[in-house]
Amino acid sequence: LSYITFLRNCQYASHLNLDDSVRNDYQQKPATIVDFLTKSRYEEYQGDILRYMHGLDLSSNELSGKVPVQIGDLQNIRSLNLSSNRLTGSIPYSISKLKSLESLDLSNNKLDGNIPPQLADLNSLGYFNLSCNNLSGEIPFKGHLVTFGERSYIGNA
Repeated sequence: LSYITFLRNCQYASHLNLDDSVRNDYQQKPATIVDFLTKSRYEEYQGDILRYMHGLDLSSNELSGKVPVQIGDLQNIRSLNLSSNRLTGSIPYSISKLKSLESLDLSNNKLDGNIPPQLADLNSLGYFNLSCNNLSGEIPFKGHLVTFGERSYIGNA
């Protein structure tokens, strides 16, 4: 996920979707995508894209490694989709800082450990999917998490 840091200064972007069709092009010509995103405004950037981002969809990109703890800095994010990648490690507690989050999809990865109980405090969530990972322990059926059915958790340890 560290390669998205170059988007930090795209002042007017509010939604980013790097689905598998973009990923396929990115694998073939990585400089083309970066140049398009960094030079399309003639290097005249101001602001902080991560602060204003409303949606981030990096699903099906074969991303690997841990979900960075800095994900909790996406203050205004409403939709976060990191599904169908190769993400490992635990779900960062910092996701519970995303108070505007309406949709969270971390399914089909290799995440392990417990589900952070702090996620129950995300009262805006309308969609929640942690299925098909290696998560273990008790499902924190409290707060807002009680509204999601078994499909949100199926396929874990």
